[in-house]
Order: sequence, then C-alpha cells, then structure tokens
Amino acid sequence: MNKKLREVAGTFKKQSPPMLTDETNNIILNEAEKHGIWKNYIKDFLGDNRLEIDMATMSEGPEIIESEVMHALEVSENGKAIGLDSIPMELLKLINEENIDLIVKLANR
Repeated sequence: MNKKLREVAGTFKKQSPPMLTDETNNIILNEAEKHGIWKNYIKDFLGDNRLEIDMATMSEGPEIIESEVMHALEVSENGKAIGLDSIPMELLKLINEENIDLIVKLANR
C-alpha cells in the first residue's frame, strides 16, 4: 500500500543493484575483473598492518612478584572474555598458592 502511494505521488524510486567499481570509479562488468577486485579488497581489508615491536629495544620494567599475581587473580571477575592466551579466568583462579610461582616465572620471561 505504501509503495503504491509513493508511486502515485512520484516519490518512489526503484533501487538499482550496487555496482562494483575499481579505484578510478570505473564500473566492472567482467567476472574475472570482479574476482580480482574482491580478492585485492579482502587482502587489504584483512591484511596485518600492525607494527612489529622489536623486543630487544623494549625497555624492561621491574619484575612481577607473587603478591601482584595473587592480587590480580583475586580482583579479576569470572565470566569475562578470554584473552590472547585462550585461558579463562576461572581456570587461572584454580591455581593454588603453591603453584603461583609458575605464573610469576612465565610473566617474567
């Protein structure tokens, strides 16, 4: 109904399908060229553009001590997103005080 009203009023505009264009805004019609454009787009979009950090030039801070690790485990909340190490906080909190030195050694490596 709404479409008909807009057609009668002259405000209805039929949407045209989006066109794939290259860097210079030329419309791409060839399937092989379209494939190449999408391949380059995905490569650029998902490419790893992060800066590499040279660990040798990084300044080292003070060593992490057991009390800092214990405090971090105590104040951390359960149910948070898993970090880069893929270890859930609930699992880390199961480590007892006798084995905390393993975490400290890993952190200071």
